[in-house]
Amino acid sequence: MKTSSLILNAGLCAFLSLAAGAKEIKLSDAPAAVQATIKANSRGGAVDDVEQIQIKGSTVYIADIDLKGDHDLTLRIDPEGTLLQTKEDIPLASAPEPVREALKKLGGRVDDIDKITEGDKVSYAVDLERRGQPDLNLLLDPAGKILSQTEDKDDD
Repeated sequence: MKTSSLILNAGLCAFLSLAAGAKEIKLSDAPAAVQATIKANSRGGAVDDVEQIQIKGSTVYIADIDLKGDHDLTLRIDPEGTLLQTKEDIPLASAPEPVREALKKLGGRVDDIDKITEGDKVSYAVDLERRGQPDLNLLLDPAGKILSQTEDKDDD
């Protein structure tokens, strides 16, 4: 049940990122609580943009932050300033050993890995490029268990 919930939450977050009705706003136009959460969680990075998204009557603010070392951080925040989710671009070496081992067994090259944190739940979204085979989009838990796996047939 927890695995299904995590997969659904990851899918919801992907949907929120692409939702119609997303509107880019200035940080100063976000509610004070949202601004405070962004500033408290930006880790010294530069706020690239802030979007306000409406989904079924609910508002979510998405802040994209450029971190040092060419890494990105995305924060999803409710209007009261509650941090709903973080998604951080990380190097493979920063992933837990079980995640790295699971990826090694699959073969291929890690193109991108994001650490996703929702409350106390952590998962890793990975784009795995494979020569002569479709690329894989994976979601793994910290123990290296694959929670979801889809093939990306567009391997340009």
